[in-house]
This record gives sequence, structure tokens and C-alpha cells, in this order.
Amino acid sequence: HIDQTFNEGAGALTLGGEVDIRSSQSSQDMSQMTGDELRLEFEYPNSSSQNNRELETVIAKNNAQIEHRVWEEEDKTMPPIVYYIGGDHIEYNPNTQETIAVGHGELVLRDPRKPEIQMHQSALAGKGTTRFTWSQKLQTLQLSKELYRISMNGNVEMVHKNLDGHIGMLTSN
Repeated sequence: HIDQTFNEGAGALTLGGEVDIRSSQSSQDMSQMTGDELRLEFEYPNSSSQNNRELETVIAKNNAQIEHRVWEEEDKTMPPIVYYIGGDHIEYNPNTQETIAVGHGELVLRDPRKPEIQMHQSALAGKGTTRFTWSQKLQTLQLSKELYRISMNGNVEMVHKNLDGHIGMLTSN
């Protein structure tokens, strides 16, 4: 379904039926969005020009998954940095990378790079793989270019495995 009137004519596109969208900005990254329904909402980034549109929001519903992978090297011999989120209903802003996920969901962050500051590494934080699950809601808020606040509600569980293999776990409502 194409909606040419959405957002003052910038438009929106709704795709239904086991949708799988893949994109890449360079040879070192790959993004994939899947769901039973995906909606892409656009905006005009500069109010003086209505020639160029940008993707403003991605809304994925029912079995929604958004995954982004980045490789440090061109040859892709090392595992990629991974950001994955899955759930019932996900809204994602590609410009700020802010996310809202309503209902049951999971967030997986994997960063296999060697840490620059060793003292910030533990069984509960730092480089490695972290998996969060929740039953109600996740919301991220961009605080700076590289810093986000992540809030989760409802039977939250976090499992972290650092690069040394130590595992830590936290649970909370």
C-alpha cells in the first residue's frame, strides 16, 4: 500500500505478508528487517526542498526483527558487530537509531572487538555478547552520537558473556 499523502507528501509504504527487506550502505555493513507487516515512513529532511525524501521511521509488526551487522575489515574475516532486536511491534528511526518495541521482545548486542579500556570490562558489561529479554516494552533514547539510554519493562532479563568467557546475569521487573 502506497500512501502519497503521508507526512505532507513525503509518503509511506506498507508491505504485508512475511516481508524481508535487506539493505547495505557499504561493503562492510548489512541490515535486514523482517515481519508480517513492514511500514516505511518518509520525510523531507530539508523543508526548502521536496525533491529528496529520507526514511524517517520503520514500523515492523508480528514476528518483527531488525538486525544490523558491521564488519571492521573489508575481508570480513572477523565476526561482525551485531545489533538485533525482535518482538511483537518495533518502531525504529534509522537517523537516530532510537527504538520502541512494544510487547515481548529481545535485544542482542555483540561486539567482538578488543576493548580500549580494560577496567570497564566485567561479567556484566563491556565487549562481548549481551542478550536482553522483556515482556512489556523497550525504549531507547539517543543521548549523544555514541551513547543511548535503554529502558525495559516487564520481566527483564540480561545475560552477558564477555570476551574472556565470563558470564553474568541480571533480572528485574
